[in-house]
Amino acid sequence: LRRTWRLKVLTRGLGGKKPAEPIERATLLVLRHSSGKLDWDNALGGLKPLLDCLVVRKAKVNPDGLGLIVDDNPDNMPFPPYMQQLPAPPENGLTEVFIYRLPDAMG
Repeated sequence: LRRTWRLKVLTRGLGGKKPAEPIERATLLVLRHSSGKLDWDNALGGLKPLLDCLVVRKAKVNPDGLGLIVDDNPDNMPFPPYMQQLPAPPENGLTEVFIYRLPDAMG
């Protein structure tokens, strides 16, 4: 599943071009377009393979990382992803991910 998300993000989202540098501190907006709505625990829990492909690649821990963000831990992503579930016709669902750079943490 992670490889599927990696391929979708790389080809459809990035047009095959990885960023030169990952974002150190980020927050995410996820728009889930679907013909049905999921319970929040399933919708947010289902983001794990997507988040795993956004972070910096680590051969043993996360071989599918594309390096858009440094990590999805609370230091690098201090807020959970904000998700909105929007209607879409059957068979025309899609997921949009917006990554926003946050200022450095106050020390």
